[in-house]
Parts: sequence; structure tokens; C-alpha cells
Amino acid sequence: MASFVRSTLYFFLLFAVSLQVYGKPRGIREIVETRWNKRGQVVFLGDSITAGWNGNGRPTFTTYYEPLGTVNTGVSGDRTTTIIDRINNQGIINDLHAYLAVLKIGTNDLSGNVPEQTVADNIATILGLIKSKNPGVRILLLGVLPRTGEAIHTRIRTVNTLISSYANGNDVFFLNMEDKFSTALGTVIPELFTDGLHLTAAGYVKWAETMGPLFGQILAGSYSAKTVWLGDSLSSQWSSTGMSVWNQHYAALQSLNVAVSGHKTNNTLDLIERVGVLNDLNSKVAMLMIGGNDLQDGIQAPTIITNINRIIAHIREKIPHGRILLMGLLPAGGVPDWVIEEGKLVNDALALLENGDDLRYIDMRAQFADENENIHEELYHADRVHLSVLGYELWQRTIADLLAELLEFS
Repeated sequence: MASFVRSTLYFFLLFAVSLQVYGKPRGIREIVETRWNKRGQVVFLGDSITAGWNGNGRPTFTTYYEPLGTVNTGVSGDRTTTIIDRINNQGIINDLHAYLAVLKIGTNDLSGNVPEQTVADNIATILGLIKSKNPGVRILLLGVLPRTGEAIHTRIRTVNTLISSYANGNDVFFLNMEDKFSTALGTVIPELFTDGLHLTAAGYVKWAETMGPLFGQILAGSYSAKTVWLGDSLSSQWSSTGMSVWNQHYAALQSLNVAVSGHKTNNTLDLIERVGVLNDLNSKVAMLMIGGNDLQDGIQAPTIITNINRIIAHIREKIPHGRILLMGLLPAGGVPDWVIEEGKLVNDALALLENGDDLRYIDMRAQFADENENIHEELYHADRVHLSVLGYELWQRTIADLLAELLEFS
């Protein structure tokens, strides 16, 4: 427990040093609300085991997590599909703006004979939804806890192996607590469980002890993204369609993706100004592509250019020692001629911002379309707007040399 306490105290001390009111330190909850402007800095998602923090785990929760304004959304009986539904249709994490989400889910799926790969795929979907609802969030993904019985325990191990690959060391972290809760395949530590599945009070203490060091490090900001991506669905889908390319080329760079599907330039400004997604990142390179949704909504080039300039100014303010890789708008198929022309105006104006120093610009239109703006269909989905895996592979290759240069000299 000592390591957990040290990590948590370290996090608290980061704020207590400078935040004073009339010479007296602010309370922890006030510090949380001031720093993050959030209703819940931490959100727990899961099934009855997570819901049990309000039962057998209440003393531990009250001591360590309640002071952080933690919101517990765990519900008994939940499966991966019900969490997906509750995020999509019930809005359980809307407007939380959480800094850290702790997710542990899957045991009820296995009880219902859901295939292990399906469970893992659904968890990947949940990770994407958490990111879309809370841009800039860090996620601590916990392995499914062991249970009594060799057959179910074997399936749990398979799921945990699959989902461990989702960790990227920057905004998704994975922790397998199996060895703290079991002594052998199918054999759990009796004093930690009430029925071979649910936890005793001692079980929740063990959970807190085991999770504590990584939990504290994430909250304390010990992990800093070398690159941070801002934009709309084209950038956000690095986490879905482009995930294999991302894992191969960007995960090792501790890349953080705070792009959000549907966002326009004003939304990205709001993310930086109000939500604070760039606060304390100290990134080397900010990757920016934004404006396509503005065009689709009839917003004209001068307004888009003005907003992008404001975004760049905020990036420089938030990441003063970093550099910016500004990417021009990609072509799309089936759009009106005026959209194409306005897009060209935007890209031509953005090219003038290139200074050879802290801001570099790249226009990828020639890679994704011919001279007549006809897109290369194999690089796009059927909607002719979003990219295929081949599109993400080409994107990565096109910017690789320039990104390497920026990372080297940042």
C-alpha cells in the first residue's frame, strides 16, 4: 500500500505547492475542480466488480478515489455491449471531461459464452468511445480478474492477452492483476473473493495497492506524449481504421490522439482553450489537420484560415518548445466544385505559414488525388471521404521524413 500512497501523495503535492487561497492550501476537491474544470477527474467503468467500490470497496474508495471527484459508472451485470450502449445512448460519460478512465470489463461476456475475440473487439470499441467523449483522456485498461474454474480462467487469460495489445504507453495503459488475485489456473486467493468472482473488502484493498503506482503516475503526468494529433475524423480514425499503422509507427513515439470525429476548427479551439487537452503535455510535435467539416458546413476559407491561425497560436502557447506539423486538407470524392476550390484556398494560405523552423507544412493532395482532384479510390472508404487502411499507410509514408526531422530537432 505504501507505493500507492506515495504515488497519490506525489500527485496531490503537484498542486498543493502553488495553489493557495488567503495563505491556506485549497481542499483536494477544489484543486481538482480548479485545475481540470471537471465534474469527475477520474471515471470508473465496468460491471458488478467495479460497482462493488460502492459496497465492499467503499472504505478504500472513500479514502483514495472520492477526494479526486471520481465518478463510478460500474453496473452489476454489465457486458461490453451494454457499456457501449450506455456510452452511446445513455451518455454516462458525457460532459465529464475526465483526465483518467479506469476500465475493467468482460467477465460477464465470458459467462455468456461470448467468444474471446469478440470481447476484445468490443473493448477496443469502448476505448474509442471513451476517447471520443473525453478528448485527451488517459485510459487505464485493467485485465479481467481471475475466477474460480480452470476453463473460465483460461478464457480470461486469452482475453487479457488480446487486449494487452491496445496499450500504447501514452494514452492507453494496460495492467494485468492476475498474479495478485490467484495462485494457479482456476484457483483464486480465498480472502480476496466472496464467491470466486466478486471481491471482499480485502480484495478492493488489493486492487488499490496493485493499481496504485501506475494510477498515480498517470495522474501525475509522468507520461508525456512526444507527438499529439489534433483534427477531425480523418485523424481520429487512426484509432480504428488506421490502428495497425498507428501501432507500428506512432505508438513507440508515445503519440497522443485528441482528434474528434465531426470537429470543426472552432471545436478544436474549444478543446485547447476550455478542455485543456494540451495542458502540461510538453510534446515535441503537434500534428494538425482540420477544416474539412467547416467546408462541408459552408464555412468559407477566410474563416477557416483565421481559426487555424488561432489554433496554431494556442499550440505555441501551450507547447512553447514544440514544433508543429501542419497538414493541408485532403481531397474528397463527390463534393461540389466550390468545396474543392475553397479547400485549395485554405491549403494555399496554410502553405504560407511554413517557416522552416517551428512550423512545417505538407500538402498531400498529389498523393491522394490526380491533377484533376479525382481521388485514388483505393485510398478511401466507400464514402469517398474517410480513408482506408491503404490511405493511412500512404499518409504515414508521406509525412515520415518530415516528422522524423521535427522530432530530431525539437
